Amino acid sequence: NFPSDAVPEDDLKKFLMGKIINNGLLEEKAPGFWGFTHRSFGEYLCAVELVREDLYFDYLEKYAYSPRWEDIFILVASELGITQARAKKVTAYIEKIFAGKGDRIQEDILKKNILLAGKCLSSTANVDTGLMDEIAVKLHRLF
Repeated sequence: NFPSDAVPEDDLKKFLMGKIINNGLLEEKAPGFWGFTHRSFGEYLCAVELVREDLYFDYLEKYAYSPRWEDIFILVASELGITQARAKKVTAYIEKIFAGKGDRIQEDILKKNILLAGKCLSSTANVDTGLMDEIAVKLHRLF
């Protein structure tokens, strides 16, 4: 029972925030600004949401070579290939990464498309074996 002047939602919010903070899930990053204690938890939730909303190609196009997004893209591959076991989708996703975007510096010089495709491949399953072989050959030549 709540006192007549209390709002049950406020008490519930206080209770839940106390549990989240005490369990180390969130921390106050600045006064009034909260974030996950470990960045990887937020990255995982981001990857799951990108797959759920079928937005991973859109974000891949925008942020393919951004270091802050690399782990998210690897987790997307894992979500598609392992959690959901969607062979065609994970293969198409890694093919898109491997093909690149036509960025001369990022792809021709730094080979980021090959490296990211290899990292995604090593973190998932159910990928077409022909694509796996093609990426393996490129990585072998690179190293």
